[in-house]
Amino acid sequence: MTRVFKCSKTLNLDLHLIHRRFSSLCDQHSSVISSYLSLEINLHQLGSHLHFF
Repeated sequence: MTRVFKCSKTLNLDLHLIHRRFSSLCDQHSSVISSYLSLEINLHQLGSHLHFF
């Protein structure tokens, strides 16, 4: 039982590290992603005005 707990604990730590790295990556790219999303939304609104999409 303790072995399983240890294993899950280390797995949890790994997941936490991965999550932190991913979060920092997301922070770096969030401005790019948000600008892309706003561009996509603007294109979609433009397309709906022009009845393309």
